[in-house]
Amino acid sequence: MDVAGYSARTEADEARTTAEVAALRSVIERTAAAHGGRVFNTAGDGFMLEFGSPSKRHSRWRNNANPSCALACTWAM
Repeated sequence: MDVAGYSARTEADEARTTAEVAALRSVIERTAAAHGGRVFNTAGDGFMLEFGSPSKRHSRWRNNANPSCALACTWAM
């Protein structure tokens, strides 16, 4: 996962962008953990997540009851 427009945002207001990415990391860490995963590496605005199995990463869901980790992270933002 990475942040759209990160470079432009950083150029416009580095302190604010840094704080927003830190808050985003917290959301991603909690969401990944809830889906059996973890953040194992970052690079600026990029987050690499690791899961023990594909089924943890891509949950089958209906009526938004158990979305995949990627969807849950997106919705949380």
